[in-house]
Amino acid sequence: MRVKTDVDLREIINNKNEFQELAVLAAILELEKREITESDHSEIKEKIEIKLDKAKDKVNLFEIPGDIAGSIKKASIILFGTVLIGLLNWFLFDPYLEVEVGLNSRSISIFALSSGFATFISYMILTGRVWARTVFLVVFILGFLLSIKSLFFFLINVPLISVVSLLRIGLEVYALILLYNKESKDWYLKQKQISKSS
Repeated sequence: MRVKTDVDLREIINNKNEFQELAVLAAILELEKREITESDHSEIKEKIEIKLDKAKDKVNLFEIPGDIAGSIKKASIILFGTVLIGLLNWFLFDPYLEVEVGLNSRSISIFALSSGFATFISYMILTGRVWARTVFLVVFILGFLLSIKSLFFFLINVPLISVVSLLRIGLEVYALILLYNKESKDWYLKQKQISKSS
């Protein structure tokens, strides 16, 4: 934009629909550098900047913050590990279910969806989303309450499955402790304050 004349820059701004928003913004900024300002330019500039900020926020939804608390990062890695343990448990279940229950496409679909959901929540925790921490806590409590009966059943009939399940539960409890410790709480609070001030 530096090499363009004032007339060229005004033409880009006046025909903004024919140019990319970044080009229009660059033209406005170049005119401002030349100390040429027009009333409608600041309005156009503001609209473009708001739109670009919203687009940036959408992109950042899946970005891992560079300053994420170590305890949150560790908890997320543990939760990814529990998904893998769930897969191991599934393969231990598989022969038993085929003989005793009858493995069907519905149970496979439920397992695939729950594993996908657990992976998604683990990643969202890694990106620092406080809602993901809350969702994980609620799902853990519900899942634990619903699995007590089956844990006792497998403890008597297939102890190995119970041992693997208890390992997974233990790791999930440890992840929750990490997510609700002081380091994590302080980090979440800091993000909330930054969000309010921006």
